[in-house]
Amino acid sequence: MAYIHASVPEPIHALLRKEYLYNRKAGHGEFVAIQIIGVSSYKNEVLTFDVLVEENGGLFHYIPPTAIAFREDAPEFPLSDLAYENCLGEDIAVFALEALKSMKLTLHPSKAERLEKMRGQYLLTVDWPEDNILHHVIRLENHCIAIYPSHKILFGEAGFDSELPQWKKLRYDWIVKRAPKPKKSSLRRRPPQYPQVSE
Repeated sequence: MAYIHASVPEPIHALLRKEYLYNRKAGHGEFVAIQIIGVSSYKNEVLTFDVLVEENGGLFHYIPPTAIAFREDAPEFPLSDLAYENCLGEDIAVFALEALKSMKLTLHPSKAERLEKMRGQYLLTVDWPEDNILHHVIRLENHCIAIYPSHKILFGEAGFDSELPQWKKLRYDWIVKRAPKPKKSSLRRRPPQYPQVSE
């Protein structure tokens, strides 16, 4: 069974560019306060968000990262800068790594058109277990939201002054293999047969 939708570990307070509430035909330059409460993973499309509008309780789905900001002066970037790649499948797990929640990070977006190396804050992780791919949702220092894999991020204060190492992804399966145990017989053991002695 595919799990296209998943709740986030805790609501994330942010702003939504208002035009995304009107099919991008009105509301340009305006913002509304929201809570990000879930994510959706549609194969071959960017990860999207489920958001709750705080002023009236409106619930909206399929909101892209380009629609979300943390301050009204947040710059706008192409979708390809804010999301490293499209979703690989629909089966996802969403969680937050406790050790990273209070840790600063540096994003190294080497494929981006306009987005440059930037500090940020970890929010949560999305795992596509069938493909062994994890992406992290990040609040960037420029007040945008971004979705990038581990190999584009350095965690800790030293990450901004460090070059991103040219690591390679592990492509092995770690499986314990043992000789199968002999199957137990399903037949009940018969009691021993003793010879009969006639008197």
